[in-house]
Amino acid sequence: MNPAVLPTFRWCLTIPCLLVFAAFALLNLQIFFSQLRNPQGRSLGPVVGGLFGAIGIFLMPIEGAMKYCWLPLVVDIGCGPMIVMALIEAIHSRESQS
Repeated sequence: MNPAVLPTFRWCLTIPCLLVFAAFALLNLQIFFSQLRNPQGRSLGPVVGGLFGAIGIFLMPIEGAMKYCWLPLVVDIGCGPMIVMALIEAIHSRESQS
């Protein structure tokens, strides 16, 4: 493969991954706020958007971008924040059962 083509190929993988991340992050945010108003038991798309975002940043052909591949996992409310909330709820329910 021609070395000049590699950055273009990486951008062709990065952009769709980041678009999927953005779609999932916005959808998760919308679901989160709609559940605050009217809890219905709808599930957030856990981890999917954050993983696509992490992969997109990991593949990004910009020097130094790779060290920020953890950021989508924290920004997407369906990933890090949801996992933290689930852990807190599990600990709280375990304490209330004791």
